[in-house]
Amino acid sequence: MSQSKKTELHLNLAKHDVDIFAIMEANLTAEKLIYYQLNGYTLYSLLKYRQIASGILIGVSNSLCAEFKIVKEMGSSENKSEIVKVNVWKKR
Repeated sequence: MSQSKKTELHLNLAKHDVDIFAIMEANLTAEKLIYYQLNGYTLYSLLKYRQIASGILIGVSNSLCAEFKIVKEMGSSENKSEIVKVNVWKKR
C-alpha cells in the first residue's frame, strides 16, 4: 500500500468513524505487515499464498475487543477460497 493510499484510508476511517474494515486480496506478506499499522486499530491478517493475489487484512477499532480465526486458507486444491471469522464485542 502506497503512503498516499494509506493516508486516504486513514482519513476515510476517521471521517466515517469506522469500527471494522476489511481489505480483500491485500497481497500481504509477514515482512510487509509492519507497514500497514494504523493508529487506533488492531490489525489481523491472513497472509497471501504464494504468488497469487490473495490475503485478507482486517482492522478492528481499539475501542472494541475481537477474536480472529482463520477458517480456510488458500491451498493447492481446486478450491481457492479464503475464509476468516471475526467475533467483535464491546469491552464491557
